[in-house]
Amino acid sequence: MKIHDARTDAEYHGEHVRAARGGTIPGSTHLEWTHFVGPDGALRPAAELREMLARRGLTPDKEIVSLCHGGYRSAHAYLVYRLLGYTRTRNYLGSWKEWGDRTDLPIEIPKR
Repeated sequence: MKIHDARTDAEYHGEHVRAARGGTIPGSTHLEWTHFVGPDGALRPAAELREMLARRGLTPDKEIVSLCHGGYRSAHAYLVYRLLGYTRTRNYLGSWKEWGDRTDLPIEIPKR
């Protein structure tokens, strides 16, 4: 399973903390959801999106769970995955707010 963290760089790196703790789920892959959208506000072409995801190991053969802070931005990522034909994808509705508030769960703070 691959975890896709769709939050901002500052959230992912624990610099902008919006829960009890900052950081990310250990082993997650970061790709901010806004990278799916071009300068015109439309989704980037499918081939470009597939390449962007593949460079990060987010491929259709893997189970992918996207998260953000509360499930809204990651819902956008989920939609992109579904439009690209990814069938093994889910959205973590509780996202970082749930995970970051639970002190019994592991976190990591990736270095820039």
